[in-house]
Amino acid sequence: MSLYLTSKVKERSKSRKIYLGFCAFMEIIIIMAIVSLLKEGKWESALLGLLFLLGFARPIFREIIMERDFRNAKIIASYLNGISSESIEMQQMNQKIPIGDPVNKIESFIKKGYLTNIHLDWENNLVVLLAENKFVNSGRYIEIDCPNCGAKTMILKGRVKTCEYCGGTLLGKKSELNSKAVDEDGK
Repeated sequence: MSLYLTSKVKERSKSRKIYLGFCAFMEIIIIMAIVSLLKEGKWESALLGLLFLLGFARPIFREIIMERDFRNAKIIASYLNGISSESIEMQQMNQKIPIGDPVNKIESFIKKGYLTNIHLDWENNLVVLLAENKFVNSGRYIEIDCPNCGAKTMILKGRVKTCEYCGGTLLGKKSELNSKAVDEDGK
């Protein structure tokens, strides 16, 4: 499963599908009864039938909305799984994800418990990805030692990063220089 989807986003169980099928079947029967009652001029009974119709329609509409939300949450999570940085600009998300207003949907899905490991930084207009060691297992990130101070840090392969401890420049590749510098400092 995705690093950003929760277990709430899953396929519907068989019993849930049976229940929804029953609701749809009852909708058809109630509609037929309402039409029959209206033909007979029994308006009060037809109104009562309409209330039953609305009662059986609610779970169906609710399920349709949940399925739409689940599909959108999966689209967002799929997009975020391909992001190699720790954050992405909100404007870029709005342009890249093919659903209406994805940033506000992310906020809604976090509240509903559909998405996790995401923080919305409204001050800096960033979507911050909080999943730990996201790409370590896939080999995108490597652990290197700073050649200046020897601190261990994770860096994206092929990228340049500033050391958090001493401000030195780090290259995103395991090199003999990085290893030798640490060995010389450590001796």
